[in-house]
Amino acid sequence: MLLSLQERERLMIYTAAKLATGLAGRMNADLSVTARDAKDKRGDRPVRFLSLVENPAADEATAGVRDRLDSDR
Repeated sequence: MLLSLQERERLMIYTAAKLATGLAGRMNADLSVTARDAKDKRGDRPVRFLSLVENPAADEATAGVRDRLDSDR
């Protein structure tokens, strides 16, 4: 089965988010610390937190990736 670019993007984002969410819950991670660390590492690049419970397709993150790719062309 071949996946479209959109499907592959969503799968990668979903997998990464699922792993991070699972680990954070098990480790009692503080999301404010996670947000601060992400901002420190990424600087001016975007950092987004989203709920895969509310939107399993991660539309907001996928759109952000697409926008970034389009602006780099």
